[in-house]
Amino acid sequence: MSILARVPVTDDGPLCPEGLFPAVCSAADDLGKQETAFGMKHQLDLRFLVETGDPLVRYELRRRYTLSLHEKSNLRRDLEAWRGARFTDAELAEGFDVSVVVGTACQIQVKHSAGTEGRTFANVQAVTKPDKRLGAVPLVKVAPAPAPADLTADEIPF
Repeated sequence: MSILARVPVTDDGPLCPEGLFPAVCSAADDLGKQETAFGMKHQLDLRFLVETGDPLVRYELRRRYTLSLHEKSNLRRDLEAWRGARFTDAELAEGFDVSVVVGTACQIQVKHSAGTEGRTFANVQAVTKPDKRLGAVPLVKVAPAPAPADLTADEIPF
């Protein structure tokens, strides 16, 4: 039996537009130790379901972080902006359970960037606390990835 390798055909579905959008964190994936440009680092992916104004479409985006609350870390910067408050010394000493943000509303800034081979990617540029003035919009269709099995459209808090 042969094993045939090919160039992958990618159809990632529609691209999330650029801008600031309401979102909810749908998952926190512990990736363990990963090789980075700065050596081996413990990595984490936060997944966000994004609502862009079309009640029939939502997007799933990911942001990768080093699992660190160092003062210069992107994770700490985004968590503090999301919380609307800096971590206290006591909180930093105790540590922060990142899994508590799953199911929590926020806003994310989406920016497009060009990748290799002419592809364009929608990247999470920043995470901030949710805008309370925005009303909840029911979401019924996922693009491009399906919603996690443990969340229904009625359980998404925006």
